[in-house]
Amino acid sequence: MPNINTVKYRFLLLCLVILALPTIVSAQQTRNFIIKPESLILSAQAGTTLNEIIKITNSTLLPAKAELQINIIDEPDETAEKIKKWITFTPSYLEIPAGKSVYFQVDITIPEDAEPRPHYLQIEASIDDQIDNEMRTVAVFPQPLSTQVLLRVAGKTTEDTAITSVTSKRLYQKTPIEIGLDLHNYGNIEANPRGVVRLTNRLTKTSYETYIESKSLLPGKTESYTVNFDQRLLWGLYRVDFEINYGVDNTSIKRTQNIMFFPILHVAAVAIIFVLILLISYWSAHHLIRIKNALWDLSHDKPNAKKT
Repeated sequence: MPNINTVKYRFLLLCLVILALPTIVSAQQTRNFIIKPESLILSAQAGTTLNEIIKITNSTLLPAKAELQINIIDEPDETAEKIKKWITFTPSYLEIPAGKSVYFQVDITIPEDAEPRPHYLQIEASIDDQIDNEMRTVAVFPQPLSTQVLLRVAGKTTEDTAITSVTSKRLYQKTPIEIGLDLHNYGNIEANPRGVVRLTNRLTKTSYETYIESKSLLPGKTESYTVNFDQRLLWGLYRVDFEINYGVDNTSIKRTQNIMFFPILHVAAVAIIFVLILLISYWSAHHLIRIKNALWDLSHDKPNAKKT
């Protein structure tokens, strides 16, 4: 006769197996969804359209629904949104019967102004279960299916970035100076300008410098960059030197500009104080002269009074 504790353990083990069975079945069914091809290497000129087919096979015993979406890898948000508009799926989603395959057409329309460089994309297939089953404890198709895409846009690259304007703020206040500059990308590929801004006092030759952090600059776009000099600067004439590098070849842009740092509010305050001091000094001197004259008159009036 089996031990009562053994019976309990066997019963608990059976319960665990029954509870875990839907999960095990679901996991097994998850591996039976296949996307083909798993990778694509594409190359085309700007202004052309590419057509590809994505096949998804459902080897499970359950019907499902598949929906495709595009994911852009390692691109700024603005660039990623532009590239997403190149790509369309026909249809956008399909129902996949059990044991069957479905096909999506992928159209990639490359615009005329596309950057001639590689782009890395990921076509993701989202699979949803279409059958309600209260016994299932996990999602039937939790893992994503995807096709990795390398899209090479052919063409001649042109790198050309320039400083279009320079601004200076807070030159008339005893506060940190703010220097702003606008950079425009005249090329056809993305630029990442970075560099140094140097501020030098023309009289004392004292120099301060700060750095411009790298920021994506898309073709045909203008970006504003701002740097601050936190030092309490002396009044006077300053030279601003810009040295900006950009592009694959680390091309350098140099520009020099003069600015006058003259905190007028503080100068006005000092001038007002100086004028007040002069007025007080004048009033005090004038008042002392009057007192002196009055005393002199008194001293000369007393002898005259005795004679009379």
